[in-house]
Amino acid sequence: MTSEGVDSRPRITRSTWSRRARLAFDLRTWTSLAGNAAWRVGPSCPDADVKALPEQLKGLVIHWPRTYQHPNARPFVEPIRQALARLAPLVRSAIDQPFAGLVICGLELRGLMHYMALDYYDFPHVNEAAAAKVEAYFKLQFRVEGYAARNVLPGGYVSGGSVLYRHWCRLRSLHNSRPPQADVFGRFGLRFSTDIRQRAIEILSADPRFTFSGGVRRTEQSRYLREMALARVCIDLPGQGPFCYRLVEAMAMGCCVVGPPHAARLPVPLQNGVEIAYCAPDLSDLRDVCWRYVSDEQARRAVGSRAAAYFDRHLHPIRLAERYLVETARLIGAGPAS
Repeated sequence: MTSEGVDSRPRITRSTWSRRARLAFDLRTWTSLAGNAAWRVGPSCPDADVKALPEQLKGLVIHWPRTYQHPNARPFVEPIRQALARLAPLVRSAIDQPFAGLVICGLELRGLMHYMALDYYDFPHVNEAAAAKVEAYFKLQFRVEGYAARNVLPGGYVSGGSVLYRHWCRLRSLHNSRPPQADVFGRFGLRFSTDIRQRAIEILSADPRFTFSGGVRRTEQSRYLREMALARVCIDLPGQGPFCYRLVEAMAMGCCVVGPPHAARLPVPLQNGVEIAYCAPDLSDLRDVCWRYVSDEQARRAVGSRAAAYFDRHLHPIRLAERYLVETARLIGAGPAS
């Protein structure tokens, strides 16, 4: 395959320049940057342990595309690329990227090339033409009822920034060791899922039983993650798709996550009241579910602890990359893609 993609470096749009200009004239931006600089000088979290690959994957070489079909791919797939590079030799290759919302990479085994697709598109449909060309197709926004093609598998989900993966252990320690600064935290933009996000913020801001922090104002990622870490309960709401970054970020630091049920599922489904606390889809009981976990420390810490363990076992990029390779090896052994 030959590369037909675009440069994988992110583009700076007019709206990005406008947002940067507004932030530059906001005194809070400079205060935030000073705090972020102090945070970033700390050490990164230790690398996760790497398991031995199955015998089918001995001698594997991963071929990663030099360019992506769209720059939006980068925040979704960069953590996976870095994790795959720890599991097997990874080289940059000219691999055609003709499909929107997908990254296709090659797995070279014993002189044969097999292909794997990572579908980061925010909508739950599957690109059937792409799925027919690869051995394994990992869908991040994997719909609950699944898909007909046997090679379409749940891909888990990620955080879009590198700060979480460098400092998740420090954020978890902050969450577990420092007194909370808010009972409930939720910071969301209104570009996507505007109605439900606005309604959730209005509901939580108006409840006198607990303090709510966050809102819709944008802030630098490390500051927002530290705000999240210092809350008793963290709110998860849909983005453009059923999952958004907040879910992975809150679980990584061991926060008690509250939100409406997802219209997508992870490779190992989340259990209500175990790793997450679901409210009604229409948010009618959102404030009461939040209050239950704000006021019940034992229940809150139990959910948060299990959420952190879930991240460690299933959502850390190393665990995602291992799953992708093992599942692809299984499908290669079972025959060609459907």
